[in-house]
Amino acid sequence: RLAHQYHLEDFASQTTPINYRENLFYLHLLESALDASAISLPDSIRAADIGPSHWFYVQALAALLRWWRTPQPREIDLQGYEIDPYRVYADLHSRYDHALGHMRGLPGVTYIPRGFSAQPDTFHLIFMLFPFVFSKDHLEWGLPGSLFQPRALLQAAWQSLQPGGLLVIVNQGEAEHTAQRALLESEGI
Repeated sequence: RLAHQYHLEDFASQTTPINYRENLFYLHLLESALDASAISLPDSIRAADIGPSHWFYVQALAALLRWWRTPQPREIDLQGYEIDPYRVYADLHSRYDHALGHMRGLPGVTYIPRGFSAQPDTFHLIFMLFPFVFSKDHLEWGLPGSLFQPRALLQAAWQSLQPGGLLVIVNQGEAEHTAQRALLESEGI
């Protein structure tokens, strides 16, 4: 159903089975989030993804934005903001390199090699998929401690939503969810 509804047939034949399954997982997850919301998406949409790493799931995210609850494709402007884009993997390619490969052939998609900052009233949707909630995790991923600013990042995202926009946050496990919820409440979100 997902492959057909979101027009991922070509993608299925152009990627690895593992990457295809991961994209379907993210698509199902994000579709469920949008289905649970009251959002109505316009014909042309602007969205941000904060911290996409090497953006292995960008095909699913773009397909969701383009085809969710519409028979005609939307025009999308999807921006991925990565604060650590030049980390080099074992294959000697950076996150940035991998992201460019994953987004190949996707119109309206841009990988921005810097951290996210507030852009008031700009986006219909902002995604924060598995953000660092605990400094221990942030440090274990090799990021400098000075970059761990979850309150400031959350406020920047919240300020950047257009009226009626939606902030989608996905956490890992109950402890992260509880900490994220407390952070949202303390920030009045």
